[in-house]
Amino acid sequence: MDCLYIPGHEIVGYISKVGPNVRKLKIGDRVGVGFQANSCGTCNDCKTSKESYCPDSLWTAGGKLRDGYVTKGGFAQFHRANQNFVAAIPNALSSAEAAPLLCAGITVYTPLKYAKVGPGSKVGIAGIGGLGHLGLRMAKALGAEVYALSTSPSKKEEALRLGADYFINTKDESDLKAHAKSLDMVLNTISDLPDFTFLFGLIKNHGTLSTVGLPESNIQVPPWDLLRNICLTGTLAGSPSETQEMLDFCAKNKIGAQVEILPLEKVNEGFAKVLKNEVRYRISLAVNPQLDQQHGRN
Repeated sequence: MDCLYIPGHEIVGYISKVGPNVRKLKIGDRVGVGFQANSCGTCNDCKTSKESYCPDSLWTAGGKLRDGYVTKGGFAQFHRANQNFVAAIPNALSSAEAAPLLCAGITVYTPLKYAKVGPGSKVGIAGIGGLGHLGLRMAKALGAEVYALSTSPSKKEEALRLGADYFINTKDESDLKAHAKSLDMVLNTISDLPDFTFLFGLIKNHGTLSTVGLPESNIQVPPWDLLRNICLTGTLAGSPSETQEMLDFCAKNKIGAQVEILPLEKVNEGFAKVLKNEVRYRISLAVNPQLDQQHGRN
């Protein structure tokens, strides 16, 4: 495929060549590739469409395939991919907003799916960033009553715009007390949060705390809250079939990542903005942006 947006493991481009055994894709299709390049195909996870948990997974960048080819992600003009790990990008999504869905989007979609979030659910999304802003939008589209959890009151207006019904300032003890034991699920996207005590305090008996943000140190949990039958879990992105399901869901509900587009040569400027926490909420790097025009997309 010709690479279009985002080097690394969130790649959107157009198919320029197919192998003799490719059946579901054709030259000219706009497709995406996420973090996973291949799996063993024989373990229980692979046989039950849970390939992302395969112990012999290979990654889209830096993985070595069985024929010796080393995957290069989107850090090249072209990317070679296994057809089973390629997703069709729906027409309703632009290339730039679709690219982050291939990792960030599927990372928050799967825990919401596994928790059976839907109408009547009260869901908190902890962290309003590259993952969290998509979590807000997806939870809302699933029919939930959505609570944005953040230490930054300045993000309240933006969180409400993205789909949150309520905003909880997690540094405000009165705010935490007002919403104590009120949520069916909390999805944590914060990676530097080692103490989950306040998150447990917001969850109802028999609720779920799912985390996709992992700190460097061991997490702390309040032991007595575990006795309230709260399920503590985490998920690893999603399988190819779940990724396609997520893309179709996002297209139907007009959910794309909120992105800034930068040309590849300004990648260092993008890194600087990330370090300063100035990105709202993802940067899509344009490797070959004219490809959209060449394929009839504006």
